[in-house]
Amino acid sequence: MGLWLAMMVVAAPQVVAEISNGSIRARAVRSGGEIVEELAAKDQGGVYRTILVSATHPSLGARYLEPKANLLRGSESGLFDSAPTFRFSSAKANGRTLTFVSSIGDWTVTKQVALPAKGTTAEVTLHADTGSPYPQIRYLLSTYAFAPGKPDETFAPGLRPMDGDVIGDHFFRSPAAILRKGRLAATVMPDLDVLRENRPIPTILDLDVKSGVVAAPLVSYGFCDYRLAGHVRFSHDASMVRPTPWELTLRSQIRLDADATPGSPVSAASNYMWARYGHANFGKILPQTMPFADYARLCYPAAFHEKDTGGWFEHDLNGHIVGGLPSGWGLGEGWVSYQCWFNQLRSAWGLHWWGKRLGEKDWVDKSEKMLNLALAAPGRGVSPTTYMSRTKTWKGSLVSPSSECYYDIPSLAWKGIWFLRWLKFDDCPHRAEVEKRVKDIHNLMLRVQRADGSFPSWLTRDLKVVPLLDRSAQSALPAWFLSEVVDFEIGRLIEQARSEKSKSANGLSDVYVGAHESEQLEDECEHVIRASTFIYSQVIPKHLYYDFETFFSCSPKTCLQAGGIIDDPRMWDPHSWQPPQNNLSMQWSAEALFRAKSFSEPYLNCLLGEKAKYVGGSVARSPFSALAMTALDTMNLYQTVWPISYRKVAYTYGGFGVQNSDGEYNDARQSQFGATLCDFGAQLDRRDLFERGVAAVRASLTLVNNPNDPFHLYPNPNYPVGLEPENDGHGGTDEQNGRSGFDWAEGSGLAGAAELLDKYGEIYHGNGWSVKIDAVPTKPVSPAPLVDPSFSFTDWRMPGWEIEGTFLHWPTQSKRRNFGSRYVPPGGGEVRILPFIGTAEDGRGGFDDTYTGTMTSPRFCTKRGEITLLVGGGSGKDVGVELLDDEGKQVQLAHGGSDEMMHWVTWKVSGSGPYRIRIFDRETGPWGHINVGFIQT
Repeated sequence: MGLWLAMMVVAAPQVVAEISNGSIRARAVRSGGEIVEELAAKDQGGVYRTILVSATHPSLGARYLEPKANLLRGSESGLFDSAPTFRFSSAKANGRTLTFVSSIGDWTVTKQVALPAKGTTAEVTLHADTGSPYPQIRYLLSTYAFAPGKPDETFAPGLRPMDGDVIGDHFFRSPAAILRKGRLAATVMPDLDVLRENRPIPTILDLDVKSGVVAAPLVSYGFCDYRLAGHVRFSHDASMVRPTPWELTLRSQIRLDADATPGSPVSAASNYMWARYGHANFGKILPQTMPFADYARLCYPAAFHEKDTGGWFEHDLNGHIVGGLPSGWGLGEGWVSYQCWFNQLRSAWGLHWWGKRLGEKDWVDKSEKMLNLALAAPGRGVSPTTYMSRTKTWKGSLVSPSSECYYDIPSLAWKGIWFLRWLKFDDCPHRAEVEKRVKDIHNLMLRVQRADGSFPSWLTRDLKVVPLLDRSAQSALPAWFLSEVVDFEIGRLIEQARSEKSKSANGLSDVYVGAHESEQLEDECEHVIRASTFIYSQVIPKHLYYDFETFFSCSPKTCLQAGGIIDDPRMWDPHSWQPPQNNLSMQWSAEALFRAKSFSEPYLNCLLGEKAKYVGGSVARSPFSALAMTALDTMNLYQTVWPISYRKVAYTYGGFGVQNSDGEYNDARQSQFGATLCDFGAQLDRRDLFERGVAAVRASLTLVNNPNDPFHLYPNPNYPVGLEPENDGHGGTDEQNGRSGFDWAEGSGLAGAAELLDKYGEIYHGNGWSVKIDAVPTKPVSPAPLVDPSFSFTDWRMPGWEIEGTFLHWPTQSKRRNFGSRYVPPGGGEVRILPFIGTAEDGRGGFDDTYTGTMTSPRFCTKRGEITLLVGGGSGKDVGVELLDDEGKQVQLAHGGSDEMMHWVTWKVSGSGPYRIRIFDRETGPWGHINVGFIQT
């Protein structure tokens, strides 16, 4: 029998309270024995359209299961076995704030919905507190149903394809859950400022269009633990009840829109995230800690002498001296690749630029030998992707879904783009040969392009199309290359005219174009427009960012984009209702469309006259530009807009992830994204995009082993000085990751920095704004020490304390024994029972001596000459509490007496400090714990 009964006719709900600001509205509605929520936005006709409602709202239909309010409730696997609710008993409006209250067992839950004076983004705060000494929850989630029904468009930070999956906060780079149906849309965005200070257990931002408990998509944000279930997805089940502090707070911003268009909620979320978080963090300059030139001086010599790969090599190949830096991939064969990830031609360009900039002739010489190797690849137009330097032979496609795949078309386009970049050097070596290579690749692209504008992804050795990803977003990279060829040819014609000192009335070169050249340019532009039209019509509207990495990398999936089929819904996540997607093809799509729209600009009209109108006449320019921004804004939701407080391996701000089924932070692709973002920012006069680009390039050097970094942004580097891994957090945990080689690490980062400095200089000036590209932050300064502080542990967040280890990261109120956590104020008064630190307390009324770790207080000074504190627990040398001076030397030490009862300890101190107190537990056997209570300095 199905879950749902026939829809029932219900009485009109009673409105208990209502607030609005003229654009959006929040209502409290009585439904049966509870009060539920309605969030609405006003459409163009002035009518409020309901967008989000409580999951138990009467409009969603009857249910078999009676909803019960309980923070411990849920299904065995997954989140809900019935419609989730807090069963609010009261609601009250006060100005533009609507407050709901409920009691659930030992917990009191308060929810506030606050509307801005203007605008369409509401702020929702959920607070729960309890008097229980052992607070535990399975989850605390603010859940809404999307009233319009199954959406036309969604976005979530990750996939959750299985019934028991959830979208964990490992994915919280720029977290947003987006649903749109027609003109109605909702976006839920966690408040990252509140999360930074309030994360005792993990959180999720879940989106489920087929929960099975309510006939509408559900979107949930809140506390909920999860476990790694695959690469990379997370799951949750009934065993995951967790202890928590006695109060919990979370907040989200919810954007409501009754006038949405395809892609517009994505762009709005991206813009909001940067304006709210990214811009403020940009001002810190981090993760850049020294001038880019100093990174070059540190990293290039390290790469030349890398031991694992053998470092720099050079030898004779067919009568030419070639050289390169092998990657970590194909270590035994010494691979050098020209692929969409590892493109040594791009790295060589960066080395050449820096060599000229810093007067390093050896670098310039090496870069030219690297160029020689790229030119030495066999074939005309088509060429193998990878050189095996140990055997002086070539390998076809680096990432191949089948043995048939030999020639990689998008990678050839990427190689062609970087040949074009080399041609912009005044001293470009082998210019004629480089131009010939560009022409050969260009001619190949024209030959293999289909009538619908798309390109195949792979060819066999005998140049037959492999019917896999053959009509996909991978077509965007050849489209980008073709547009750059047209730009290059037009630029050359203009330079020719300028050399003849001839100017037209509009300030551009008056170029005479012969019939042959005119026809050729017209034909080339038509190929670009056809390719861009394919991306415009087939890829971006449904976010079908399918490329080689989506399916054939470390997060493998079955690829059904084959044989000319554009898409197959079986590839989609059935719960979040989004396709798998990768952000390389987002960048390619944005670049292709944005460049294509320029082909009706004045300089092209000058060159082709009436023919330019024919070239672009069938496709409006504004949609190209708008969908270029949709692709770019989707890419930007993979950029980390904050230094994530719960990620300790490395500083996260500015860096990029990869796709919605992978866990990377600070991935090397961010350096090439940086140039795209700055180009968009400069052309559109948008400071936010330019800042994003600079932040991305700075982040491309975060993971370098840099002994000169006073901020310790990558505190435990796993590679020699000057080298870095390709990313961190790759597998879905806060982890260090491996090194794939120079081209997807520091070589890529330095090329990205060179691109920005070459094009925009040290400082870029927009219209009323400027951004410094190469900057150095002021050295870190320790906060001023506290003066005579008391640490009562009544605030579970313990501001300023540094906590590491496996024990609870907050104070306990355990009553399993008499711990003596009593405090009598000086001079008498009411006796208070205070929370305390108990390193063995498990939060459930039991204890576990295997817990270990440290808690270190903020720096403080004392004028009293003594410090008093409560101490109990174990008496061994590996458990205790110590007073440290400002150099970390131990001044005082106390242990327990192998007794849970805490007793007062007084430390006499001869100086005022600064000091720090450190609670430590390194013992896992009997009495392997320490109890520490009220500390008075």
